[in-house]
Amino acid sequence: MGLTFRLFREETAVAPILLAVDNTQAALTETHSPVVPLPVKSIESATNVETIWPTEMREIIKWFMELETPTESFYLEPHIRVIGPEKFFASLRREIESGPSCPRGRNGALLHDLDILRKKLH
Repeated sequence: MGLTFRLFREETAVAPILLAVDNTQAALTETHSPVVPLPVKSIESATNVETIWPTEMREIIKWFMELETPTESFYLEPHIRVIGPEKFFASLRREIESGPSCPRGRNGALLHDLDILRKKLH
């Protein structure tokens, strides 16, 4: 028993598919408005950030917000290496600015990372 291959010519197989894709995209652009990002609540000063967090976390948050970002990679834990400190610190700052209701703030992961950072960098 042999294998049979079917060859399609470009004009017969591909052109209708491309036309269908073009029509679908045209229909989508006509019926859907462009995606507009939701406004993000920004907190301007570190003082405001500190006041939204519980009292027991304010000291470590103040310490972190005043900390300079390291320029070289470092190990946060023996199995966790931070290779982009600028990105890591920016991410932590965004989480702090989001407030205690952010996912990592609710489950304690943010506080855990800040505690480890203080031990490593202080």
